[in-house]
Amino acid sequence: MQKNGDTLSGGLTFENDSILAWIRNTDWAKIGFKNDADGDTDSYMWFETGDNGNEYFKWRSRQSTTTKDLMTLKWDALNILVNAVINGSLGVGSTNALGGSSIVLGDNDTGFKQNGDGILDVYANSQRVFRFQNGVAIAFKNIQAGDGKKFTLSSSNNSTKNATFNLWGASTRPVVAELGNEAGWHFYSQRNTDNSVIFSVNGQIQPSNWGNFDSRYVKDVRLGTRVVQLMARGGRYEKAGHAITGLRIIGEVDGDDEAIFRPIQKYINGTWYNVAQV
Repeated sequence: MQKNGDTLSGGLTFENDSILAWIRNTDWAKIGFKNDADGDTDSYMWFETGDNGNEYFKWRSRQSTTTKDLMTLKWDALNILVNAVINGSLGVGSTNALGGSSIVLGDNDTGFKQNGDGILDVYANSQRVFRFQNGVAIAFKNIQAGDGKKFTLSSSNNSTKNATFNLWGASTRPVVAELGNEAGWHFYSQRNTDNSVIFSVNGQIQPSNWGNFDSRYVKDVRLGTRVVQLMARGGRYEKAGHAITGLRIIGEVDGDDEAIFRPIQKYINGTWYNVAQV
């Protein structure tokens, strides 16, 4: 081969660890091959640029008069300037233990994995914790809001039906927050058009403590202890909060006869009260 240039019609073979180098001024770019023996388990081809750190590798393509950069490799950065396809897993800061079409971040079993058409799963320490797919996002673990006093949304996965909490509205029912399942709605809280609020339950409310109900509502009504009043001839008698339950007439009707009264009573919070009278 001529020192000032030549054309090879065949291959070029180096039988030792020779270097192919381009040197200009004090800058250089070199290609070499490291191999100590046939049994060397660390044989590799190396690329090197040097002097002051401004030198780097650039991959580019030329079509007619147009040159396009494809990738650059510098001391501290690899820039891929075109679309790239990785047929396998990718590890960022760690090897990848998730396998398939996945990306791990800093931990070999924490990251993202494509587990089917349109399905993206999130893993933490090899446990699948979340799934994104068209129309739904699925949490396989508890969802927590706050790191002090926490609000947690969870499922024990042992109920016979699903549960749905839905926010919806209409012209006559502007805001409705509703809980239900496949069999129908359970309860809802509704903001009305006049800005009032109602809470409705599709069934019975069964409190564990009836105290506030007992102190406000009448649980029973009865007639109290019997009272006998003698009605003298020409007299008039009335007992507040009582009802006449009987009369005793001896001889003529306008004689001195007996009227039998009983108080009307209401039962509130364990106590019987006589009703008031207006």
